[in-house]
This record gives sequence, structure tokens and C-alpha cells, in this order.
Amino acid sequence: MVSDKLLRCGFHTQSARELATTIIGTRDGVRLRTAIHELQVGDCLAEGSAARSPQAASGQSLCYLLAPAPVIQATAAYPHGRRPTTRWEIKVLTNIMYVTVYVTDQDRALKFYTEGLGLEKRVDFQGRESRWLTVGVAGSPVEIVLWPHAPAAGQPVEPRLGVDPGPLILESDDLRKDFEVLRRRGVTFDRPEPEDYPFGVGIEAVDPDGNRISLRQQRRPNRADG
Repeated sequence: MVSDKLLRCGFHTQSARELATTIIGTRDGVRLRTAIHELQVGDCLAEGSAARSPQAASGQSLCYLLAPAPVIQATAAYPHGRRPTTRWEIKVLTNIMYVTVYVTDQDRALKFYTEGLGLEKRVDFQGRESRWLTVGVAGSPVEIVLWPHAPAAGQPVEPRLGVDPGPLILESDDLRKDFEVLRRRGVTFDRPEPEDYPFGVGIEAVDPDGNRISLRQQRRPNRADG
């Protein structure tokens, strides 16, 4: 059946049989695209260019014709007609769901991240073995897991002031203004005030467990920058 599809697209009999034999036993995305690439689909398409249908206008179109749905989704990211050069070009991950900050007291951490930094409480579920507690920035899909753990877990052994980022980097549109608001709320910082850097403005807040939360304002280009 696969070889019939290829023949209808204008492939010569031998090319169709070779491709069909390979594709029938190759149903995962990486191996399928690698097999098509190694068999030089572009050359085969050139052989049958006069007779093949418009749907087979490229190696990418061939994948749409023969591949199962997950492979079709993976190939959608490639430019028209472009062959992959390595298997690492196949898209396999889609989103950042959670990041984890280790804390020794979840209630204390929740108060700091919501009342201090102003984040939203997202999920608070007590399971059989642990409490699943998350917070997040308003409007952002990423959730921060406040996970119970031993002190100093996930922190640098000897953090370098102003060099090592914290486990979280949160963005501000006006960091110096927000810094004053957070300081009035009782948030502790590792320096007296935000500092200018080539990328913009930055400072590190410190949570009750010593986790350094990097606060950043990106540098806005001006006319002098071109």
C-alpha cells in the first residue's frame, strides 16, 4: 500500500519499493525522517517530477503523505523542502511546566512568594507523601513548585555576589520602582539597591531559606543603538 502511494506520486518502481520497505518498519518520527533522508528522497522526487502529484512537491510533503500524525506534527516546524541534518532537529518537547525551589517550611515560603514578591498561589494539594504547592507570576503559564527539602538544596556551594544567578529569574518592567515596593513589604536583598549591567538592571532577593531570586529589567534599545 505504501509503495502504491509512492508510485502514484511518480516514483520509479525500484525507488518506491526501497522507500516502502524502509518506511513500513519505521514508524517513529526520528527514524522515519532519517530513513527518508538517507535514501535521498530529493533525488527520487527529481526522477518522478513530471508525473508526481502536487502533494509530493518536496521531501517534507512525502512525510505528510506517509507519516502518522505525530510525525506530521514534528515535520510542520521545518521550512518547505528542507531536509534535517541530524536527528536532534526533531521537535520533542513543547513547554516548560514547572521549576522547583527547595524550601524547609512551605507555609513560610508561600507567605514570602505571595505576600512578599506578589506571586499568585496556584495549587495547594496535600498528597499521601508530600504537599504539592505551586505559585506563579500573573499571566504566566509556568508554575514554581515550593518543594520541601533539606536546607541549602539546589544552592551554589559558595555563591558569588552579583555573578551566580538564583534558581529563579523574574522580570520587571521597572525594577527600581518595584524594588522599593518589595523592600517596604519586608523582602530582603543581597545589595542595597539594583545595579546597572550591560543587559539592563538587576538585583537578587533572598527568600527565608536563603534561595537567591534574581530580579531583572531588560535593557531597552534606544535610537542611539540603531
